[in-house]
Amino acid sequence: MISIASQANIGGGASAIALAEAFDRKDLILPAILVGSLGNALGTYLGFLVVYIL
Repeated sequence: MISIASQANIGGGASAIALAEAFDRKDLILPAILVGSLGNALGTYLGFLVVYIL
Protein backbone atom coordinates (compact mmCIF):
# COMPACT_ATOMS: atom_id res chain seq x y z
CA MET A 1 0.00 0.00 0.00
CA ILE A 2 2.84 2.40 0.82
CA SER A 3 4.57 1.81 -2.50
CA ILE A 4 1.36 2.50 -4.44
CA ALA A 5 0.73 5.74 -2.51
CA SER A 6 4.33 6.80 -3.04
CA GLN A 7 4.11 6.08 -6.75
CA ALA A 8 0.86 8.06 -6.97
CA ASN A 9 2.54 11.10 -5.41
CA ILE A 10 5.69 10.90 -7.51
CA GLY A 11 4.53 9.52 -10.83
CA GLY A 12 0.87 10.49 -10.88
CA GLY A 13 -2.31 8.51 -11.09
CA ALA A 14 -1.57 6.66 -14.31
CA SER A 15 1.59 4.99 -13.06
CA ALA A 16 -0.04 4.20 -9.72
CA ILE A 17 -2.80 2.33 -11.53
CA ALA A 18 -0.21 0.17 -13.27
CA LEU A 19 1.53 -0.57 -9.97
CA ALA A 20 -1.74 -1.41 -8.21
CA GLU A 21 -2.61 -3.84 -10.98
CA ALA A 22 0.87 -5.36 -10.86
CA PHE A 23 0.44 -6.03 -7.12
CA ASP A 24 -3.08 -7.38 -7.83
CA ARG A 25 -4.66 -4.78 -5.52
CA LYS A 26 -7.77 -3.77 -7.44
CA ASP A 27 -9.16 -2.11 -4.31
CA LEU A 28 -6.42 0.54 -4.38
CA ILE A 29 -6.93 1.76 -7.95
CA LEU A 30 -9.43 4.52 -7.14
CA PRO A 31 -7.50 5.86 -4.11
CA ALA A 32 -4.33 5.88 -6.24
CA ILE A 33 -6.05 8.01 -8.86
CA LEU A 34 -7.35 10.41 -6.21
CA VAL A 35 -4.00 10.75 -4.44
CA GLY A 36 -2.22 11.31 -7.76
CA SER A 37 -4.69 14.01 -8.78
CA LEU A 38 -4.43 15.70 -5.41
CA GLY A 39 -0.64 15.68 -5.64
CA ASN A 40 -0.72 17.22 -9.11
CA ALA A 41 -3.12 19.94 -8.01
CA LEU A 42 -1.20 20.83 -4.87
CA GLY A 43 2.12 20.75 -6.68
CA THR A 44 0.87 23.13 -9.35
CA TYR A 45 -0.35 25.73 -6.88
CA LEU A 46 2.70 25.38 -4.66
CA GLY A 47 4.83 25.96 -7.74
CA PHE A 48 2.90 29.16 -8.49
CA LEU A 49 3.43 30.24 -4.87
CA VAL A 50 7.19 29.70 -5.10
CA VAL A 51 7.36 31.69 -8.34
CA TYR A 52 5.41 34.52 -6.71
CA ILE A 53 7.72 34.54 -3.68
CA LEU A 54 10.86 34.58 -5.80
